[in-house]
Amino acid sequence: MNRFQTIYGVLVFLGILLFLPETHHIAPTLTQIEQQAATSATDAAKDPRPNLSRTASRQSVKSAAVKTRKYLLLMKRIFIDPLKIITYLRFPPVALTVLYASIAFGCLYFLNISVESTFSSPPYNFGTIEVGLLYISNSLGYLVTRYVSLHNSIYKTHPATLSY
Repeated sequence: MNRFQTIYGVLVFLGILLFLPETHHIAPTLTQIEQQAATSATDAAKDPRPNLSRTASRQSVKSAAVKTRKYLLLMKRIFIDPLKIITYLRFPPVALTVLYASIAFGCLYFLNISVESTFSSPPYNFGTIEVGLLYISNSLGYLVTRYVSLHNSIYKTHPATLSY
């Protein structure tokens, strides 16, 4: 059950992060940025006094500015925009679900680490194989709990579909 809850928590987190429409803010694409740069370049070409300025330097500066803007937007999209999802923790159902899943995962992790360190040291001095066999009971418990909870949820949602 704890593994299921951990997997559920991770899937909920990834679902919130990746599939909510709020996280898919339509930012200007790279081609739109390049089109804006081309438009500004053509505006610069329509200057009535083109001989008074060095167009190569101006184009170079504008090109560098466009590239810098493009990479800054890309970095913002990669690093900053996904962090906006943290604001959903202000809603109690989301915060409680995340809290419950994190506590369950932390307990499971602590249990698995403590089993290995406890039984591989004195007075038990179990070898690697014996310590590995100790995890069978936990795994069977997880499978039985998963089966029972799955049957329970199916029975609650669709009682007519279960036949024994």
